[in-house]
Amino acid sequence: MNVVTEYKIKADQVGAQKAALIEFAAQLKQLNNPDIKFTAYHLHDGVSFKHVTYLKDDATAGLLMSQEFYKTLGEGTSERCEAEPNFSPMDMVATFKV
Repeated sequence: MNVVTEYKIKADQVGAQKAALIEFAAQLKQLNNPDIKFTAYHLHDGVSFKHVTYLKDDATAGLLMSQEFYKTLGEGTSERCEAEPNFSPMDMVATFKV
């Protein structure tokens, strides 16, 4: 299960979103689950973000979604967004060192 999340943040909330993503990644590192991979990007328009979450299976997704830090990021992102995030499930075709 892999998901791309895309959204635009209110311009005055970009710093807070970056900090929240850095904290989220730190919490993932502490969780230390090899079945979860996560990347986050700040796009060059200055207000758009994109995350790519790679999960081994539905059980791994359930584990991630049960974590308090996952809920905290979701709630904070929703408050900082101009509009609700877009979630797009996807299947990996090829990868290199991700």
